[in-house]
Amino acid sequence: MSDTSERLREQSPARNAPRTRVLEERTAAAPAGITARPAGAAAPLSFAQQRLWFLDRLGPGNAAYNLPYALRLSGPVDLDTAVRACQALVRRHETLRTAFPSVDGEPTQTVAPADTHVWEPRVVDLRGADDAEEQARRLAAQDARAPFDLGRGPLLRVTLVALAERETVALITLHRIVADDRSMTVLTDEFRRLYDAFRTGGADPLPPLAVQYADYAHWQRERFAGGAADRGAHGPAHWRERFSGELPSLRLPTDRPRPTVRTYAGRTRSFTLSAEVTAGLRELGGAADATLFMTLLAGYAALLHRYSGQDDIVVGTSVAGRDRPETEPLVGPLANTLALRTDLAGDPTFRELLVRTRRACLADFAHQDVPFARVVEEVRPDRDLSRAPLFQTMLSLHDAPRPAPDPAGPRVGPFSGEGRTTALYDLSLHVVDEGDRLRCAWEFNVDLFADATIERMAAHFERLLLGAVTDSGLPLSLLPLLSEPERTEILNRDNLVSVEVAPDTCVHHLFEEHVRATPDAVAVVDGEDRVSYRELDRRAGIIAARLRALGVGPESRVGLCAPRCPDSVAALLGVLKAGGAYVPLDPAHPEDRLRYMLADASVRLLLTRHDVVASVPGLAEGMSVGYVDDWLAEGAVAARDEPAAVPPVRHAEPDADNLAFLVYTSGSTGRAKGAMLTHGALMSAFRSWERVYGLGTVVRRHLQAANIAFDVFTGDMVRALCSGGTLVLCHREALLDPARLYTLLQRERIDFADLVPVVIRRLSAYVAEQGRMLDNFKVLAVGADIWFMQDYWNLAKLCPPRTRLVNSYGVTESTVDSSLFETAMPERADEEPVPIGRPLPNTQFYVLDDRLQPVPLGVNGTLYVGGLALARGYVGRPELTAERFLAHPFSQRPGARLYNTGDLARMLPTGDVEVLGRVDRQVKLRGFRIELEEVESVLGLHPDAQDAAVIVREDALGERRLAGYVEPRAGRSPDPVALLQYLRTQLPYYMVPSTITLLERMPLNANGKHDRKALPAPAPAADAVERPAAGFATATQERVARIWAEALGADVVTAEDDFFQLGGDSLPALRVLFALRRAFGVDLPLITLFEATTVEELARRVDLAASAPA
Repeated sequence: MSDTSERLREQSPARNAPRTRVLEERTAAAPAGITARPAGAAAPLSFAQQRLWFLDRLGPGNAAYNLPYALRLSGPVDLDTAVRACQALVRRHETLRTAFPSVDGEPTQTVAPADTHVWEPRVVDLRGADDAEEQARRLAAQDARAPFDLGRGPLLRVTLVALAERETVALITLHRIVADDRSMTVLTDEFRRLYDAFRTGGADPLPPLAVQYADYAHWQRERFAGGAADRGAHGPAHWRERFSGELPSLRLPTDRPRPTVRTYAGRTRSFTLSAEVTAGLRELGGAADATLFMTLLAGYAALLHRYSGQDDIVVGTSVAGRDRPETEPLVGPLANTLALRTDLAGDPTFRELLVRTRRACLADFAHQDVPFARVVEEVRPDRDLSRAPLFQTMLSLHDAPRPAPDPAGPRVGPFSGEGRTTALYDLSLHVVDEGDRLRCAWEFNVDLFADATIERMAAHFERLLLGAVTDSGLPLSLLPLLSEPERTEILNRDNLVSVEVAPDTCVHHLFEEHVRATPDAVAVVDGEDRVSYRELDRRAGIIAARLRALGVGPESRVGLCAPRCPDSVAALLGVLKAGGAYVPLDPAHPEDRLRYMLADASVRLLLTRHDVVASVPGLAEGMSVGYVDDWLAEGAVAARDEPAAVPPVRHAEPDADNLAFLVYTSGSTGRAKGAMLTHGALMSAFRSWERVYGLGTVVRRHLQAANIAFDVFTGDMVRALCSGGTLVLCHREALLDPARLYTLLQRERIDFADLVPVVIRRLSAYVAEQGRMLDNFKVLAVGADIWFMQDYWNLAKLCPPRTRLVNSYGVTESTVDSSLFETAMPERADEEPVPIGRPLPNTQFYVLDDRLQPVPLGVNGTLYVGGLALARGYVGRPELTAERFLAHPFSQRPGARLYNTGDLARMLPTGDVEVLGRVDRQVKLRGFRIELEEVESVLGLHPDAQDAAVIVREDALGERRLAGYVEPRAGRSPDPVALLQYLRTQLPYYMVPSTITLLERMPLNANGKHDRKALPAPAPAADAVERPAAGFATATQERVARIWAEALGADVVTAEDDFFQLGGDSLPALRVLFALRRAFGVDLPLITLFEATTVEELARRVDLAASAPA
């Protein structure tokens, strides 16, 4: 069904009455019937034709708007008669003789006279060929993909292919500017009648057309011309109201990054809904006084809602536009597109959603005659070259074709070729009503979606509909998507607790085993200082004894504020040996922050050094202090005076449930929160690392690069010292200097390191510039922040094949590391994030929705972590602990919990998890939702950028804008204007920062991540330059501004003005390009004006084009 009247026929006259009155009122208010345009009057383009012409200019040679049909004619076919019938059709319909040349930058249409127009179809004789069918399919594919030249025409191609004596294929391709789907029905029916008449020697049997499509276009223009009496009433006003406020843009998760300019490569997959679901939909719709289309629309919107998480969904559909008798026999683009907006807010039941959908559809279909192009003009959605305006998905419902066999002539049926290879939208669902079942054809853009994704989506659609018809009182969030096998697979994949953790073994016991086994092996390296396992254990023992004497035991919290050095490592081990839990603090942190943490963690004893207390005077106030430097010096003297071995004093030993250490992480409110990690969690983490990294066998020399207050410091220490390896300390100064870092890695033969992406980018750039390799590593882990595939590929090139390059992911609340990634994914694009992979042994990953239910593969949700390595919770924050640590809904283990990471993630079909960013780093500007990490990724891919950050800042007027920051590569001096221009070629305009500020060094926090709070105020607008009093830097700018003013009717145009913010749209854009051609002799493609939207940027493009060699 493709128009309102057909949809209304589904229901009784009584139910139809209100809608019938609406249609009658609309028809009565409309102008009288369509008549032939006055003699000599210009033939204007209809709104649909004008839009299609503009789209062709935007992407010349695009075959997406071709309308290909392939028909099989079974029975005897006289090819000469068929050619004559085709020529009669061309004479009958002006559109088949029309071309659309440009005159002074604007489209016109020219109609070739019927009596002089020479055209005939191509005839291909394949009779006798062994592969006739295959050849015909190739011809069909070639014909469908061949572009049309709208300016020259003809815009119709017909190829008659003789396969056998009684088998002929007709390949018909038109451009949508001259036809629509219903036009093909008209042409097919008229061809039958003409062929039958000519075959028997008769004359043309068709009555003359009362009007031609150009007459309809003239009538439409008269009716909807700007300034017409009804402009502000009825239709246009309805659509302005429907699309007032923030306009949604569909954000379905895609398998591939969205191209910056919309593409049309597509494929179609067909599935059939069961008879049970089909009957249920009819019954459910009937009970709600809703048509089948309305019911399907509610279901489709519910599916999109569950996939995207959006409450405001716009779906396009088409109506035939032939509700007047004059238009029924016409060939032309009469079909109109409607944008149907569905409100899914508040998690309604499906029954309530259907009520909302029905109400909205009735209102929208009452104004279906307003041309879609006119709606776009009225609504003026923001420009985005990567998406269609107003909606990005379509839904259509049609009756199954009913063949009308003619015993006297050939039977006409479809010829199955390779199927459609284009997609006009991201995703379209075409439903054919076959009676007891509904056939669903899913047309999708292959640059966005994989076949397997569409197959899953189709299955989820049927399952959702089945849930809705079974119980329409269920809220949308509870409608089932996953099958039981699918749900079980998602919940259980890689989520096994598979490594034994003894309840009475702690990490310091493992360290002591290596002290006994290899006492003289080097445990810690700090520059020239090399400390053996025996010596490190001796120092740790001294500190442990002093702590026990002061009453430290299980659950005692001991602060350590000291720089990174072997004695600090000994102090941490000493706290563990004493049975206590350490709270590591960075001496470089502000005094107020240090004192807050000490108080918040209820620390009564602080381990530190005299030089630290001197530099932070108020640190030790009101607190018992143990000076590590004094204790170790006194211990050394005591050891000399009392060389005899002293038997160990018995003391309380911690168990798995006791606290091992407490680490502070930043809080969303600005108040740091302390995560409490137990001995059991730390042992589980070590056993997992031991298995996946080959600790003590494959890798033995570990770089320690993390700040002492960061959980990774503990991870580095435990991996090395509990496996008998060597821990090599790397101070911050060396970490941030790639030359010094590389020298350290080579000198100490480091074979394992866990580094942050910022450090890796700098190190990779240095090593590549020096022509060297990172050939020392056996395992190189990169983690603690999102990084991107280009960095991954660049790093992989610098590592020998034997190196395991992994992306490690972890949260403090799950004891340092939770997963690793090392799956080969050569198909991933440079700008995509490196996946975080699969959970470590004893760790569980779940990607869940707001109701803690698993989402389908590829769909975004929140990442939750479970397993044995979870923290106890946050110290002194029971409400926050209860909010983030939840009862495990999928575990049979008593007391099992899940931690809400707050990371936006999805599970890929490979089973790897991909983190897309923080849920709280998604911002909304001017109605657009923006992932700041995505902008940072693209900016960081520029060859001159070493590192990049993007934040939201308020300008002087209080408007929130994106601000970009770039640390240039060594020896590079990028131009901020060029960086902005690069971003405009890679991102939608609303994701391009207003400013780019160059930094000598990107500020990093103690953990090596971007310190966004330390970023300076943005530089002045990157494209601001000194201008003479006239306001223009060049004569070209001034001439471009004059051209804009004339095209837009603007009084004043400045160099900074944006074409589209001044009110520009498609036709003025074409006038501007024509004027530029006349003024400068340059022929710029239309897309240029969408990429260079200010006078200054466009003038620069004009100058470049004018200076380019011919």
